[in-house]
This record gives sequence, C-alpha cells and structure tokens, in this order.
Amino acid sequence: MVESLEVSRLLPLCLAPPSQPPEVTSETRNRHEAERRIGSALHVGHALTISGFCYIDARDCAQAFRLSIESQLKGPHVFHIANADTAFTEKTSELVKKIFPDIPYTPDTDNPREGLISIKKARDMLGFNPVHEWQDQIAK
Repeated sequence: MVESLEVSRLLPLCLAPPSQPPEVTSETRNRHEAERRIGSALHVGHALTISGFCYIDARDCAQAFRLSIESQLKGPHVFHIANADTAFTEKTSELVKKIFPDIPYTPDTDNPREGLISIKKARDMLGFNPVHEWQDQIAK
C-alpha cells in the first residue's frame, strides 16, 4: 500500500489565453465590443454558463499548477481553478436570475461578480491568488 501518495486534481474553468478573454478575439479592440461579444455567450449550455460564469487566465492557471506541484499536501485533493471574477460585466446575482430563474442564489463573498464555482479551497490550501482579470486586458 502506498501511504505517501500525493495527488492533486486541478480543474481549470474556461481557460483563456493571456490577453484574450473568453469569447473575445484579436479583432475585438475596445471594451464595448468585448462586452457585447461576451454578453452573447450568456445562454444555457454555453461553456461560460456551464462553468458557473467562471474563466481562468492561462497565467493564473499556471500559477495554480506550480503551487500544487510545490505544495506539501498529502493525499488526494481536488481544486477548482478560476479567476475571482466572472467573464461578464453584470453582477452574478443578475446572471443567475437570467439563466437560472428558478434557482435561489446566495453569494458566498462580498464580490458582486464572484463566479458560482468556489475557488476558496485553492486559495486556502495552495495560496492561489488569481491576478489577471479579463477587463484589464481590453483597451478602455
């Protein structure tokens, strides 16, 4: 029996390359156009909806993998890896009302745009701190 087995499973949500948020392509030059294209992803079945409106910048995802490899954790662990904000400009409560109108929603944090899938475990156990938000990558 292997007693010192160390297994971590990281689940990145809607991986976005640096400088290219989900649903935003290289021809998207300004914030208005980016918000319009991201808004078009707001429907049941879209990857951003299925992933709890979450996304992860590739650089922050790499940070999570590095932290997991360097950790001293023992035993199996599963971590959701996402940015602290959603891929939308609207508040999460408003998104839930639009997409899941019959499901009650109570936020876990003070962040009005926190994704529906919690990254608390990754923050607490790995020290994960995503810093690359899609809004910062778009010309204002």
